[in-house]
Amino acid sequence: MYEQSEASNFLLPKQLKSVRMKYLKSFSLLVGLTIATTSVVAQGLLVKGAYLKVKQNTLVKIKSGGFHNKTINNNLSNEGIIALDGLLQNLGSISGTILMNGTSNTDAYIGVLQNLEISTTGTVRAADHGSVSRLLKINSGATFDTNGKNIVLESDANQTALVHHNGGNTLGDFEVQRHISTGNGHHFISAPTNNASIQELADDFPLNLSGGSPHVYYYDETNTATTAAMRWRAPASLSHPMEAGEGFTFWFNTNGGKTIDINGPINNGTVPIPMTFTHSIPVSSNTNGPYSPEGWNFIGNPYAAPIDYNAMIAAAPSAVAHGMYRWDPNTSTYISYINGISNPANYNAIIPSMQGFWLRTSANCTLNLDNSMRVTDPDIVSSIFLKNSNNDPISRLELSGLGKKIETVLTFNQYANNSFDPQLDAYFLPSDESDEIILASKIGQHTLSINSLGDLGASNHLIPLHFKVSTAGTYSIQISEFTNFPAGTILILEDQQLSTSQILNQGLYQFVGSPNDNENRFRLNVVPDANSINSVENKEAIKVYTQLDDLVLETNTVLPKNQRIQISDISGRIVLEGLLSAGQSNHRISIHKIPKNQLYLVRVEGLEYSYPIRR
Repeated sequence: MYEQSEASNFLLPKQLKSVRMKYLKSFSLLVGLTIATTSVVAQGLLVKGAYLKVKQNTLVKIKSGGFHNKTINNNLSNEGIIALDGLLQNLGSISGTILMNGTSNTDAYIGVLQNLEISTTGTVRAADHGSVSRLLKINSGATFDTNGKNIVLESDANQTALVHHNGGNTLGDFEVQRHISTGNGHHFISAPTNNASIQELADDFPLNLSGGSPHVYYYDETNTATTAAMRWRAPASLSHPMEAGEGFTFWFNTNGGKTIDINGPINNGTVPIPMTFTHSIPVSSNTNGPYSPEGWNFIGNPYAAPIDYNAMIAAAPSAVAHGMYRWDPNTSTYISYINGISNPANYNAIIPSMQGFWLRTSANCTLNLDNSMRVTDPDIVSSIFLKNSNNDPISRLELSGLGKKIETVLTFNQYANNSFDPQLDAYFLPSDESDEIILASKIGQHTLSINSLGDLGASNHLIPLHFKVSTAGTYSIQISEFTNFPAGTILILEDQQLSTSQILNQGLYQFVGSPNDNENRFRLNVVPDANSINSVENKEAIKVYTQLDDLVLETNTVLPKNQRIQISDISGRIVLEGLLSAGQSNHRISIHKIPKNQLYLVRVEGLEYSYPIRR
């Protein structure tokens, strides 16, 4: 240990592993120093162009003399915490955390910081311009006042600074940044500040408000137009306000990466967001239809911090459906999220700062956001959502071809049913792009991105699919996720146009698709336990089972005419063909020539249904 007492100014030796100061008014560091002790106490620290490194898990306490990094652009490496009671004068950059304590108002030259935590009982006033790149935390009893200086909450491709109002307050204007790495076209954006206008973004990209294609729109749900497209509105001027919690879509190109910024006092505390349900005129015959405009509200994150959507929707009024939707400019498709499940799979409930998104309500109500919903730990924040956990059986089907791909999600939940459930099912929202491809599931009139069905049970589930391609070509459908299902569960894709089936667990299904194809071309048959199959029964009241070396088919009525039957293996190869005789309801076909202990698919002409059977 190196120990020094009663000195007014001292040049510390290099690379001390343990330093303890007693009664030291201040010391100056002119050469390199690495501090690796658990605590260093001093009256003041002055760094003049020297190298200072605070090792991990090290706490450096500095009393009333303050901390002075006096050389412009001098970079200090701090893996621990530097805590001070006095003045902060940083003319360079400091990594790690600077913790400001004390019991009185003070000025601070924050410079370039990674983390700034303020626990001062009083106000810390910015004495010069500065920036925070990771976390600004203001604890109870403390206030951080930008004092007319330009304080930037930075964002780049790796990190976006967040503000944690941990009982404390902020005053003055901040420059809040958001880096957008890729994606050209529309971007859903909201303001993290109050009193903002769209003028704030005029220095980041062109805001064309005139002509046939304005570069910015907001959505007016209270308009009585009969289609959602007719409820979009372009601002009349650059002074158009960006209300807290309101979403906007801005059209611009990132050109490989763009950082946008909005200036003003950052929002803190409760932010009420009015949500409306407005009938169209004339009144729609189906106001709950997925594409009817009623109840769709375009809102946004109002904070300079991400929000946890799960926490937000748990506190929402009962009229608000739980599905959340945001636009992905990289793929020109909508991202959907509900009940811990996202589509695509690599997203979750974390909504970044300045992010706009869609919610739907069935009645007028107010959605109240507050600080408890904000994400306060930068380590759990990503530029995209991270996959969330869900223990229900989940399958994802991926349609791909001609450089495009899209997923649809099917999950089985004991609390779900086979009708649309606004707490468990998420709509499929079309992009209306000229090269759009669609694969979604259907429940009645609803086309779904995420479909939560009832408990899996032991019976088959026949699920209609919605299919569309914009360009003729070769496409494929395959399983991209298959988790939490019982052993032996299989997914059988039925191509009703070609009267063929494919067990997707055994491989993808490749086909030629066309814009002229029927949107109901495909169905999915979920068979919970194919290993124990010896019979199956479906909606058409036909029962199929094996009995010794025979295949038996029973129908609830006699067949009006002869009908062909085909038996194929899991590769799609036909292994047996036969004929069911007209005028009978019980049919028996010998299958003694086909191999045993294998899974087969039985297709009956005219029924357009594949029956899995085990020989």
